[in-house]
This record gives sequence, C-alpha cells and structure tokens, in this order.
Amino acid sequence: MLLPNNLLQAIEQAYTAMLNHPQHDLNLGYRHSIWVALGARINPSSMKNNDGLKKRTTLAILSTQHILSLWESIYPENALPHQILKEAEKVLVKEIDSTTAWNHRNKFWNQIVDLGNEDEQSQIILGVALSAVQALTTALQDENFDPLNINYNLTDADIDPDDMDASFFAASVYANGAVWNLESSPLLRREFWEWWLKQAVPLSWNSISGASI
Repeated sequence: MLLPNNLLQAIEQAYTAMLNHPQHDLNLGYRHSIWVALGARINPSSMKNNDGLKKRTTLAILSTQHILSLWESIYPENALPHQILKEAEKVLVKEIDSTTAWNHRNKFWNQIVDLGNEDEQSQIILGVALSAVQALTTALQDENFDPLNINYNLTDADIDPDDMDASFFAASVYANGAVWNLESSPLLRREFWEWWLKQAVPLSWNSISGASI
C-alpha cells in the first residue's frame, strides 16, 4: 500500500540525518516526526481515533522483534520479552483491560531489574526486554511527543531514561551499546535504523486495515 506523502518525506529526512550523523544515530526528534506522520495521538479519555496509536505500537513491537534472536542466544530458556510483546498485542485488541496490563507492565519491569542485578555482565542484552516493556507502555499510553513542537535536535540523552522508547533500546542492543558507548558499532546502528525507516515504518503504516492517503 502506498505511503502518504508526509510520511515519505519524514522517512527521507530522517534517513538523510541518520546517514550524516557521526555515529549514524537517529535523533529522537526525527523519530517524533515519524510518529506524527503515523497518525494523531490518542484521546486519553475515550481512546477513540486510535489508528495512530496502533501503528506506533506496531512499530515498537517490530523494533523489539527485530532483536529477539539476540536475547534468545543469551537466555534461551527465558521468554520474558516474548511474554511482554504478547501482552502489548492483547492491549491493542482489547483482550485485557488497561489496569491489569499496567500491573503486569510494572511486574515485568521489576523482573528486568532483578535479572540485571543477577547478571551484571549482560546489561546490553537486557535492552531487549526493556524494548519490549516500552512497546507495552506505548500500547497503554501512546508515545510521548508533541506534534506541534518537533525539535529535530532532541536526542535520547536529553530525556529521562524511563521515557526512552522501544526503538532506542532495540538500536542500542543491535549496535552493542547506546550511541554514547564508545564500544558500540556505528555501522550496526546504521543498519538498524535503515531497516527501521525503510521496512518497519512502512509495515507499521500498512498494519491497519484501510490505511490510506
């Protein structure tokens, strides 16, 4: 299905900015522009007109799914991120109420913290589970952005760690560290963001039946 012109423009601007970034990072501000182009934010009081929410949640879920194999290589017996993503999908189709899902989300977060305390050598790979829990958070409350005030210079270092989104954690795992980690790989980071912009974003747009321009 064809993508709307504003989304195509946002993708191309973001892609150019990512290529030109010294570490091939995609500034949070450009991700905001993508989220805006995917549709209006939810009405918290009614949860109506939530196609944009569904597309952004789908994008977050796809981000986590892209790195699940890295988790499985370290924790083959631990399906925590898989469980979290299933919860996010249940929220989208209203198979679970938001109060219950929030309670589960907080329990998942505590499980991740406990796992990190037990295995301090695998801090980077824990980003897979953090990506999943932020995908669930997106399903519950949407992404945090102001459609009328996009700052393209805004980076992930400028926000509270609790507010970092699923794609940030996924990119960090894929690149073997966040952009401020000197041991991380700019080339792998570029590979992730290229996939995210060129494949995941279009898939998220087309995930809603009847999406049109």
